[in-house]
Amino acid sequence: MNKPRFDATWEDAETARQQCENARAELAHWQDFQVYNVAANIFRNLARIGKKTIIDYGCGAGQYRPIALSCGLKQYTGIDQYYAVAEAAKWQNTADFTTELKYRTCDVLLLACSIEYDDNPPAVLDGFLNGTPIDAEWIILHRVRCHEGPGCFVDEQSWARVRKLYRWNREEIADIIGERPWQAYKWDGGRQWTYLIHQ
Repeated sequence: MNKPRFDATWEDAETARQQCENARAELAHWQDFQVYNVAANIFRNLARIGKKTIIDYGCGAGQYRPIALSCGLKQYTGIDQYYAVAEAAKWQNTADFTTELKYRTCDVLLLACSIEYDDNPPAVLDGFLNGTPIDAEWIILHRVRCHEGPGCFVDEQSWARVRKLYRWNREEIADIIGERPWQAYKWDGGRQWTYLIHQ
């Protein structure tokens, strides 16, 4: 994979600082946000079946770190560009963040509103589905703006492959996320989705 492209709003130090301040304010009452509760429910149930490690690709402020750890996951790594991880590490007082994208393995890979910023989202998703550069047993596609609005991930071939994976793993996935392997909810005035893939 070439150098990943993340949300351009994190490329400036002051903007990254402000984004982290916003994340800190949200985390003070994260249970009030459906988008965080959806993720927490998945984290909790994956921890319940013995999953321990999570990589957050395109982590931004790293706001999913305290939620994941509070839900029973044991080891978190956040990957993003320099200013994002520098600010996230500073306000969370941890070394759990890095800019280095290299081959890694984990139980859970979180892709939260991240891969659609890349120049070629289908190729990024295909790489992750094939274990490159991050090899994960479970993939959470979270806060995906599916087929509507700017920055959407609209490649039908990739989504068709993802939907096929759901059908193959329906019973296992249903035990983690509920009857369906996806959930839809409103966020920032538009519809977003969360998908769960078991490799």
